[in-house]
Amino acid sequence: MRYLDHYEECGMKFEVNRQPASTVKLTEEQAKKIEYLGKMAWEKKHAASLIVNLYNRNIVGANMYDLVSYTQGEPDNDLMSAILLLIQICARCEAHEIYGNDYVRGLIDLWKFSADNNEN
Repeated sequence: MRYLDHYEECGMKFEVNRQPASTVKLTEEQAKKIEYLGKMAWEKKHAASLIVNLYNRNIVGANMYDLVSYTQGEPDNDLMSAILLLIQICARCEAHEIYGNDYVRGLIDLWKFSADNNEN
């Protein structure tokens, strides 16, 4: 989990909502995976694109090609597990219900995603 240091430096704080919808309740292990992906999104645009896309698909398309390719360089399966878990959870809620509105808006601003400039 190498993105924790950079994330702390940027000053954006968030806490994973462990029950983002009435039908969804995250375990401690799941929350840690989701948090890892969220912190990684401050350094990697392709990770941010997935989270923002699961908030509003009109703002940015998820860059799954680069994101999944990036998992090949990870020493364990945590990133791939986090990606699949987030997609599964977001079938029942939106990403801002997990990460919070301020966090998702922060990613949109950081990476300059917009509906007018919908690119990865």
